Amino acid sequence: TRVEIDAILDEQIMSLNKVMSMKVGETMMLNATPDSKIEMRCGGVPLLRGRMGRVGSSVSVRVDEAVQRTDASKGL
Repeated sequence: TRVEIDAILDEQIMSLNKVMSMKVGETMMLNATPDSKIEMRCGGVPLLRGRMGRVGSSVSVRVDEAVQRTDASKGL
């Protein structure tokens, strides 16, 4: 089975107006550092956390921990 995994570097809340007014080439600053934990999700469900790294010319994530699922998320 193949699944899509999203690596979440940072999340921010901003107005739709600000998002819609962004132009090609504009820089969005993230609140993440090279040491920040990255969360990996499948279908919006958090599964794993790790740290970003590099293997050769590829970006990688080293898994540090599995996310503990709550009773509410087990039904998903």
